[in-house]
Amino acid sequence: MLKNCLVISDLCTYSKSSLTVSLPILEAQGIEACPLATSVMSTQSDGFDELYQKGLDDAIGPISGKLDELGIRFDAVYSGFLSSQKAFDAVENILVKASGALKLVDPVLGDDGRLYSVTEAGMVERMRALISKSDVITPNQTEAFLLLGLPYERTVSPERAMKLAQALKAMGPRNVVITGMRMDDGAFALGLEDKVIGYKVIRSTLPGSGDLFASLLIGFLLRSMSFEQSARQASNLVSLCIERTCQAGYEMRHGVCPALIIADLVPSQTAPSEKSPISL
Repeated sequence: MLKNCLVISDLCTYSKSSLTVSLPILEAQGIEACPLATSVMSTQSDGFDELYQKGLDDAIGPISGKLDELGIRFDAVYSGFLSSQKAFDAVENILVKASGALKLVDPVLGDDGRLYSVTEAGMVERMRALISKSDVITPNQTEAFLLLGLPYERTVSPERAMKLAQALKAMGPRNVVITGMRMDDGAFALGLEDKVIGYKVIRSTLPGSGDLFASLLIGFLLRSMSFEQSARQASNLVSLCIERTCQAGYEMRHGVCPALIIADLVPSQTAPSEKSPISL
């Protein structure tokens, strides 16, 4: 049987982010993706002046409870954007009960040195509690500083990046990767506790890039790849997807187009080769 992953995040009808990125990417990797929508929206929020949004936070707990009654278990749980205290309560309960499952939390809080407009300040403290119950976290540079309660630094040295990852690991997760870290020399890298991993920057990030990275990462981990190799492979494929999305002429607010890298994931259900799709 295929391994399965419970994916907790929002769902938009048009444009690519959250569930519209995670579901096809996990399925292409041979992982059964099981969505638990926290809200439904007409589009993702970046680049659209108006959108319809209907919160489903009240449904997270009852749906999870019904799955428990049915004896349904998951090999992994991946939690993305959460918009209310009730959602945090429900997801924290899910993580506590998911013994034996791989638990990844993407602590979606902000970017470019500030909180997202829809993020309440109290949610930072709730996210700290949530990551303490996870195995893997994937904060971006802004979120790393927010979680640690430190002033934002726009650029960091490799040594600083590793110290930040180490400090986050001390908060509970087994593995940490900080995405989108701007190095002092102008390069971009992933920050792990013992190294930084440079990657190719095609352009400023597209909506859904973080969701794409986390989905690839947890898929590779479920396929028994090492954490470092999973992070490298995921970052290379994100760069490849952004490059192909731009070449295909999609407007920025459409977000990344996961369909453009499906063929790179589908051919084999064994672990990908060490060779990266983009040479760094």
